[in-house]
Amino acid sequence: MRVCVYASSSPKTSSAFVAQGRRLGRLLAERGHVLINGGGKFGGMGALNEGCRAAGGVIECVIHEMFVVDEGEFEGSDHLIVCQGDDLGERKRALVERCDVIIVLPGGLGTLDEMLDAAALSQLGMPNARPVVAVNIDGYYDSTLKQLERARQEGLLSKNPADILASVPDVDAALAWCEEHAGSVSGARAVARSVKGPARDAWVFGAGVGAGLFLGWARTRGK
Repeated sequence: MRVCVYASSSPKTSSAFVAQGRRLGRLLAERGHVLINGGGKFGGMGALNEGCRAAGGVIECVIHEMFVVDEGEFEGSDHLIVCQGDDLGERKRALVERCDVIIVLPGGLGTLDEMLDAAALSQLGMPNARPVVAVNIDGYYDSTLKQLERARQEGLLSKNPADILASVPDVDAALAWCEEHAGSVSGARAVARSVKGPARDAWVFGAGVGAGLFLGWARTRGK
């Protein structure tokens, strides 16, 4: 099973969150699962990578180039994909496309963004949707889960919150949940790759070339 894990990258991450990250990394390695994550070397993400590496696991990291410049990447991965672009969209897609399930550890805005993006894909039934479970350590995600329930009560969610974002109290339960639910959400896994430029620019270039060829053909037909 290929497991993507979202987690904090802050050196200020609490010891409780760091400990759970390290344990999850070890458990993934011991059970033969592939760890996919954002490639950070600090906080919960760093502990996750360290735990997996120490136990002999396989690690694939997907990181934005801005974090490579400041040497914020974990250096012990088996495969490192460096994404570019003016935002984190390409990186988020590359993370999701490589995995079967998603585990969310406590984290800041980046982690919240990734988690809610994944939940939205599930609600909308998008091709890249994956089963998602939040590790609600010490009630960290209580407010987020309460907000989703409020949205359901107000008629703003088309699915039960638990069906698009499950929650468990610790990483042991999270991994057990993943092993049970992998493949339960329809979505085709693709092989992510590094990009040489923003995907938007590549699309514009391709569209321009296509338009030019069409106009040239049209002029020829008109003569």
